[in-house]
Amino acid sequence: MLDPARVYDTELAALCVPGEDVKAALSFIYSSGQELTAQPTDDRVSFDPFDGLDVPTWNRATERLIGGVSLDARQGTDASFLVGSDGRGVAMTTLVLTNARMLVVNHKPSKAPTVGWERPLDSVAGISWSPRLLQFGRIELRFRDGSAVRLMAGMISPLAARRFVRAWKRSVGGEPNRAD
Repeated sequence: MLDPARVYDTELAALCVPGEDVKAALSFIYSSGQELTAQPTDDRVSFDPFDGLDVPTWNRATERLIGGVSLDARQGTDASFLVGSDGRGVAMTTLVLTNARMLVVNHKPSKAPTVGWERPLDSVAGISWSPRLLQFGRIELRFRDGSAVRLMAGMISPLAARRFVRAWKRSVGGEPNRAD
């Protein structure tokens, strides 16, 4: 399995400030499931001759069943900014853990990678491996502001996700356990 921290070491090092080291990197996608935000929901039942019956509460229950809760965040929280950081036309998005920050790096074709989101490490409350059916490489990031987001680093293999969680635990002085 390719490790983005090794493959893109030169590009990632260029985005770091002096004295900052890349500890781990993870290519990911945001796979939406149920999103718990403070936005008001429209629960009106409707019927369209082409699309049929539309019951929003049933739709949200199905999203939660299939994808789980993918975002638990009010507008303006760390998790909500992370989800909106990937931009358009991005070929790959990488979550990068350094000794000082957590970054989302956007890789666009034939352009230098750019930082789409960053937070100091002390704003991250925890990272854990959070697998689901056909989402074995899923991780959960929890922030000190109470928000959380789940990102998918692989459908079948959990190796990249577990490697990232172990690197996080080592960076905060914890010991990875067998489940990581």
